[in-house]
Amino acid sequence: MAVVEDVEGIRTEVVQLIESFKGFACVQACTSAEEALKVLPAQAPDVVLMNIYLPRMSGIECTL
Repeated sequence: MAVVEDVEGIRTEVVQLIESFKGFACVQACTSAEEALKVLPAQAPDVVLMNIYLPRMSGIECTL
């Protein structure tokens, strides 16, 4: 699983929540859509939790 969230506190909380469940791990936490496009293809996470209201490039644009 990966998280894409620009707000540090929210990103940290979501990662901690994911990792609190047995069998789940967050392989990457990105701060922007641009970062996600650079690093997530190599990680190939099964699930990406994406904020759709990111600055510069929205989460919706990133997933297209």
